[in-house]
Amino acid sequence: MIRCFRTVDGVIRQIDEPVDGCWVAMTNPTATEIFQIAEKYHIEVDDLRAPLDEEERSRIEVEDEYTLILVIYRF
Repeated sequence: MIRCFRTVDGVIRQIDEPVDGCWVAMTNPTATEIFQIAEKYHIEVDDLRAPLDEEERSRIEVEDEYTLILVIYRF
């Protein structure tokens, strides 16, 4: 599942389409979704697959064209 969020007037709101400066949240992404987002936004596939690793930790990674913020939540 892919959802996009943006801060509007100090409130985080879900938006229909991604725009510059938004957050793209991927929950249990399919391989197709991962490749679509990687291609569309020029993000390394390995960065998008990282949260699927059981040993991955939450982290922030600053790249040339994007900032990757991984929030790992397992219950």
